[in-house]
Amino acid sequence: MEAASGSRGKRKAAACDVLPRCGGGGGGKRAAATEERDWTSLHSDITRLIAERLLDEDVTEYIVFRAVCAHWRASTPSPRDPTLADRRFHPRGWVALCDGAGVRPADAEAITFFHASTGKVRRVRLWELHRQRIVGLTDGLLLLLDTGTAIVRVLHPFTRVMVRLPTLAVFFQLVLSKQAWFKMDSFVWLSAAVCVAGPSSIAVVVWFPDMPVVICAEPSSKHWFLLHSCIQFTNTLPFNGRLYGVTRVGRQLVHMLTPSLSLSDQIISRKQEYRGIRGRKQRGR
Repeated sequence: MEAASGSRGKRKAAACDVLPRCGGGGGGKRAAATEERDWTSLHSDITRLIAERLLDEDVTEYIVFRAVCAHWRASTPSPRDPTLADRRFHPRGWVALCDGAGVRPADAEAITFFHASTGKVRRVRLWELHRQRIVGLTDGLLLLLDTGTAIVRVLHPFTRVMVRLPTLAVFFQLVLSKQAWFKMDSFVWLSAAVCVAGPSSIAVVVWFPDMPVVICAEPSSKHWFLLHSCIQFTNTLPFNGRLYGVTRVGRQLVHMLTPSLSLSDQIISRKQEYRGIRGRKQRGR
């Protein structure tokens, strides 16, 4: 009896792992045959097509899909882009549920994420948050400010890829602290966003609540560059790799960074623009 029941159990278990295939038989009778399906051996083109559709919806589903087997991983590109420049792998749609105005205590090492389209919730423990303060969120990427060294980092919360930018300490000492309008509280409560600087690089733009300064840098930069020196923003909107802001004076919409130009070219064009404005003002006097 035990052997018979064991064999029946095996047949039931096997039936769950196969798909029936029906075919015609003699005398109008149908004969059922079974064929095992090895889904890990899907053709590479089909695997890539499924992965692309999952990636369009949610990068976490794409990551789970690639974790199934080595063949699926080999057929699809890794989401661990070391530059974070490929926007396909950004955790778009995921919002960090942080304390206050997007800032968590420096000793917190976990964040709850909410997906705006699907309603999924994920609690992610990130040791990278130790002694860090979140100063921005763009496409699900976290912008962190080291509370001890003033180094800015960009973190992908699901792949754990982190990109480091220059410290703000040098810019603070040499430029900001020497300005008449400098406010320490404004520096502490700075905001930041990620932009696309080129096909293989991101850029981070930083602005301050009560100081008319906008600065930017790339991971390869040795220091931060002055992008705007006479603008304060009331609202900002990262969109499609670009960053837009509404000025406090005049309520004008400003495009902060142009992905088609290199950062150095944009700095030169901004300086020429300001010189032209100052020249017109002086001639008007």
